[in-house]
Amino acid sequence: FGLLDVAHRLEKHDEDFGQTLGYWGVGSGPYIGLPILGPSTVRDGAGLYVEGTVTVTDATFEDNAATDRGGGLDCRGACAITRAAFMGNTALMGGGMSGNCVPQTPITVADSRFEGNTADRGGGLAAWCDTGGPMSLTGNLLRAYVAFQTGGGAVLSGNGIAAAGCRFEENHADQGGGLHVSSSNPGIAGCTFEGNVARLGGGLSSYASGGQPTTDSTFRGNTAEDGAGIHSSSSIYLRRCSLIQNSATNRGGAVYIYDLGGGTLESCLVAA
Repeated sequence: FGLLDVAHRLEKHDEDFGQTLGYWGVGSGPYIGLPILGPSTVRDGAGLYVEGTVTVTDATFEDNAATDRGGGLDCRGACAITRAAFMGNTALMGGGMSGNCVPQTPITVADSRFEGNTADRGGGLAAWCDTGGPMSLTGNLLRAYVAFQTGGGAVLSGNGIAAAGCRFEENHADQGGGLHVSSSNPGIAGCTFEGNVARLGGGLSSYASGGQPTTDSTFRGNTAEDGAGIHSSSSIYLRRCSLIQNSATNRGGAVYIYDLGGGTLESCLVAA
């Protein structure tokens, strides 16, 4: 009758419009609002996407949004970040920043502030360094983040990561209010976890196996159902750590360990 129905030949897919553009070779672009479809964002690194080498000093990443990784910054190369501020950014993983380590390609983040960012995993920061790196986090503040699943302040995976002198404060998540670690435990030294809230692991939740110890760190005033200070579903090693005034509504006001591998507390203080 002069009509042709092509719709019946089309297959249904669940990808969003941004992913569709990516499939057809359209690169990441600025934020755009489309009628009917509503607002859309770039997929990765809404503020800055790096596959090469970059040095960032005294910069601010604010109110950026990515549909996948790194609302403010997505680093997949060599990045040196100093005195930066990540504020009010959103992403699926790594609301403020996402880092994916490449072998022999260092990522450093020092003396920077991550505040008020939101993600599904890693409200402030999400990093993976299982085979690459190294990645070092020094003297950073991660505060007032929301992660709907894991790591209100950050999600870290891999023993190629070292965190020293960082503060995780007033973050919220389902698991790991301050920090969630997986794969293998990163080196954590001289960090403070304070006032964080989660269902499991108010200060820290760990699903990691082996890796490096957590040393000279303080877990204070964190809240959870299980493991207000720390919730561990794998082996964990704490050395010279203080767990003070943490509060659990169910089990483990300071630490909850649920694994046959157990845990080690060496020269630690546990106090109400």
